[in-house]
Amino acid sequence: KLAEAGDARAQLMYGDLIFDGIGIKQDKETGLGWFKKSADQGDARAVYILGYHTKQGDGTVPDPKKAKALFAQALKLLTVIANEKNDAAAQNLVGLMHSSGWGTPPDHAKAIAWYKKAATKEHASSQFNIGIQYVNGRGVLRDGAKAIEWYRRAAKHNHLWARYYLGQHYRSGNGVKVDKAKSDEFF
Repeated sequence: KLAEAGDARAQLMYGDLIFDGIGIKQDKETGLGWFKKSADQGDARAVYILGYHTKQGDGTVPDPKKAKALFAQALKLLTVIANEKNDAAAQNLVGLMHSSGWGTPPDHAKAIAWYKKAATKEHASSQFNIGIQYVNGRGVLRDGAKAIEWYRRAAKHNHLWARYYLGQHYRSGNGVKVDKAKSDEFF
């Protein structure tokens, strides 16, 4: 009811349910329509989601030029939210966009700075993303031990990918001593 009444946040959430088919028949095209309604009202996350699906061609025809414009718009909106509201989820998305080069040229140092702002608020995905940056040496020196440190922080919040990567590191010995029992525990 809220989505139909024009509530942007409800439109975004309803679009998610329809797009993914959660509790309702999956219909990606209709889901994208709800994202667009929300985005048209200036919802930053809806603009980001539209950009992502437009780039990937998920539920729509891939359109790199349109995706680039949507990402640039989302980055502006999310940066305002990240700064003015000190919102960890927005800070993480701004970091991801800088890391991925979505809406801006790739800048891993900026990505790390944004991830760290969110990580200080115990935002698990940003903690995981910092670990990824350390593993790949993007914006920081490659350091398996520091990656482990950040994955552990994210895993404390039950971040599943962090647990998986910890299992991989303990199995391979990247940044830690090989420990099959610990690896199995994280898997």
